[in-house]
Amino acid sequence: MLGTLLRQVVPESAKLRLRARRGLTAGEMELPLVPLLCDPDGTSVDVGANVGVYTWHIARASARTVAVEPNPALAAKLRRGTGRNVEVLACALSDQEGTARLAIPLTAAGELASRATIEEAVNREFERRTLEVPLRTLDGLGLRDLGFLKVHAEGHEYPILEGGRQCIARDRPTILVGSEDRHVPGARQRIETMLAGLGYRGFFLHEGRLHPLGRFRPEILQRPENAKRVGASYSDAYIHNFLFIHPDRPRVLFALAARLGPPADQE
Repeated sequence: MLGTLLRQVVPESAKLRLRARRGLTAGEMELPLVPLLCDPDGTSVDVGANVGVYTWHIARASARTVAVEPNPALAAKLRRGTGRNVEVLACALSDQEGTARLAIPLTAAGELASRATIEEAVNREFERRTLEVPLRTLDGLGLRDLGFLKVHAEGHEYPILEGGRQCIARDRPTILVGSEDRHVPGARQRIETMLAGLGYRGFFLHEGRLHPLGRFRPEILQRPENAKRVGASYSDAYIHNFLFIHPDRPRVLFALAARLGPPADQE
């Protein structure tokens, strides 16, 4: 009862701050690198903001942040928990505009909001609740000075990037994108091909080092049995995030090299 009372009294901003700081040690290994990836004078976009762990860190390293979250309940919490330099959009992104069905997995403990997706074939091992959500494109948001883009969308990452091709080609933001072959086979290769065509170079983080994407082996680093289970911790044995840096942003690569050492192919 006391815990419930505290949850009702504690401001959403304090809850978000606690989650974000906890994420530095218990969350994804790319999270502590966010200040190095953002442009302090530019706009950052967090697609698939969920409960706002990335959003909180991004907002502190960017002049302006746009958090995109299709689950209206989570979007409302983000609005209450974030500051004035964060705009929250309650919609999904894709390569076209309209509406989509958001499927939220259900477990014995309740909704598994972090696995929500508009990809029909993804996460079908769960019972699901669905709701209709607005669908927009990144290009259609009218953003300028895009410096950093993070995309987590449970299998729908490639259409989101395609829907932002114009602003990505124009602003050349640093991009952190999730992609798993178990969700959509071949999606990572399509993402890599698309971004390489725009001049990007891809990397992944493994064992505390930055590696060129050409060294990624999904048969080793994306074995389905090593994927994160519900309630489990993240493991370095399963890589699901990929970093794309454009040569026009050398500061990002220099900052990462100063923190992690040079990319493995430059030793």
